Amino acid sequence: MSRVEKIGGVAVFCLLASLIVGQQLSELASAQDKAPGTKWHMVPVPDSWKRQLGGALATKDGYAWYRCFVRVPAEWKGQKVELNVEPVDDARQTFINGQQVGATGTFPPQFRSGLGEKSRFRIPDKALRFGEINLIAVRTYMKDARSNFLVAAPILLSGKRAIRTEGSWQYRPGDNKDWATSDIPKTLADDAPAFFTKVDQVKNIELYLRRRKGDTDPLAPAEAIKSFQVSKDLRWEQVLAEPLIGQPLFINWDERGRLWVLNYKQYPDPAGLKMVSRDKYLRAVYDKVPLPPPHGVRGRDKITIHEDTDGDGQFDKHKTFVDGLNIAS
Repeated sequence: MSRVEKIGGVAVFCLLASLIVGQQLSELASAQDKAPGTKWHMVPVPDSWKRQLGGALATKDGYAWYRCFVRVPAEWKGQKVELNVEPVDDARQTFINGQQVGATGTFPPQFRSGLGEKSRFRIPDKALRFGEINLIAVRTYMKDARSNFLVAAPILLSGKRAIRTEGSWQYRPGDNKDWATSDIPKTLADDAPAFFTKVDQVKNIELYLRRRKGDTDPLAPAEAIKSFQVSKDLRWEQVLAEPLIGQPLFINWDERGRLWVLNYKQYPDPAGLKMVSRDKYLRAVYDKVPLPPPHGVRGRDKITIHEDTDGDGQFDKHKTFVDGLNIAS
C-alpha cells in the first residue's frame, strides 16, 4: 500500500470514526432530552410567578411550562378532588397526567390575561392515579405581564385535606404539549425535588387557599400597630378598623371634621358582571355597564361617615351614607 493510500485509509477511518461518534453524541443528546428532569430548570413556585424570568430562563416567544409531582392519597378515591391554581397576569392551562383540568385567560392569537378569573377546578377521578405519583403541569403564556402579584402555589384539595405544592418546580421555556405527560416516574424519594406528599388537615379551606407557607393569622388592630415603624417626630394612632370599614379606597374630611370613606368591598369581582378582557394596564372590560342605584344588581360597595363627637381623637359615631353600590370608584 502506498503512502497516499495509507493516508487515505487513515482519513477514511477518521471520517468513519467521526461519523460514529457524531451519531452517538446525537443519540445521547436525544436520550438526554427525553430523560426525566433533563433540560428542566428548578425554580421556586410561587416566587417565580411574581416576576418575569430572564437569561436562560426567559420564556420562548412568551411560552413556558411548570411541572411538579404529587402523591394523591389512595383514600381520596371516590371523593371530590379539586385543584386551586391562582391566576397570574398570564394565560395558563393546567394538566394532571396529561388531561387538562382547568384554564384561565386565552392563548394567542387572541391573548387575554386570566387575572381575576375562577381558579378552582374539579378533577375527574379518571385523571388521577390514587396512591401513586401524579404529574401537575402548567402551560403559561405571558405578554407584557405585571409582576409582584402575591399568589399562592397550587393546592390539591379533598374535603378538609389539602396538599400545598409550594417549593421547587420543574421549569422549561418553550411550548410542547408532550411535556404534560412525559417522564412521569414510577417511584420518587419523599424528599425528591418538585415532589409533594404532605397532607394538611384544614379547618378553614378558603383562608388556607389565600395563605402562603409560613403565614400566620392576621393580627388584631391593636397588635398590628405595634409592628409599624414611623419617624421619631411622628405619632401613629388607630382611628378606625374592620369591621367598621373594609377595603377603603378613598377618604376625605368635610367641614365638620367627619371622615368619609369609600369601601370598595367587592373588588375585583363586581356583582352581576363578568369580565371579558383586561389589558396590560389592568383596565378591565365587563359584559355590561351596571345601572346606578337603586336599579340593577345590588353590590356590596358603600360610603360610610365617621365622626368624633367628644373631641378625644377617636371616631365614635358611624353611619352608612349609601350602600348597595357596584364599582363605586
